[in-house]
Amino acid sequence: MPVRPRRTTTALAAAATTAACFAAATIPATPALGDDSRPVRPPQTVHVSGLLTLTNANTGEYAATGDLEGTWTIPPTRAQDYYNTPTTIIQKGTESFRGCLVAGTKRCGTLNSDYISWTYLRENGRLISGGCTHAPTGGTRGFVGVRGLIVMADTPVGDEVNTLYQGEVILDAMPEEGRKPVPRVDATSTATGAAASVQTATQSC
Repeated sequence: MPVRPRRTTTALAAAATTAACFAAATIPATPALGDDSRPVRPPQTVHVSGLLTLTNANTGEYAATGDLEGTWTIPPTRAQDYYNTPTTIIQKGTESFRGCLVAGTKRCGTLNSDYISWTYLRENGRLISGGCTHAPTGGTRGFVGVRGLIVMADTPVGDEVNTLYQGEVILDAMPEEGRKPVPRVDATSTATGAAASVQTATQSC
C-alpha cells in the first residue's frame, strides 16, 4: 500500500504563523465593553425646581420635594470655610441627593455635587438671607454622567427657613462614566501561542 506522506513540522509552523498574522489583521484591538456597560443616550437637559425641608440639623439632611423627590444631604463635617464671621459665612463642600428625578422623565439613584454657600446673619444670629450654588459631578444608576447647575435660596419664615431650589440637570452629559472597558487578550499573542502549541503537538507525533 502507498505510504501516506507526513506533514512536516516546518509546514505546520508556517501555517500557524499565517493564521496568527490573519488573526492580528482581522480582530480589532479596541477594548470590548463589559456586560454592565450602558447604552449611549444623548444628553437631556431637565429644568427642576422645588423645596427642601430640614429634617436633621446634625447630619444636614433635607427632605426634597418637587421635581426632585428624596433626601438631600449636606454634611456639616464636609464643609470648609472660605470666610467666617459672626454675621457672614461662606463655605464650600460636597453633598449628595438620593432619590428620583420626576420631571419629564423618571431617573433614580444618587446624585453627587460640589457646592459653595453664603449666609448672612443678624448680630443676634437670626438669618437675613442665604444661598448656594450646586454643581453635579456624577452619580449612580440613573444619574451616571450627570452634570448641570442648581441654585438654592434660604429665606426666613418666622422661626423656620424656607429653602427653594431651581436649576438644570443634564442627564447623560458624560455617558462614558458609565461604560467600563473590559481588557481583551492581545490577538497576536493569542494566535502566536496557538501556533506554538500546534508546533509542539506535531513534533511529538
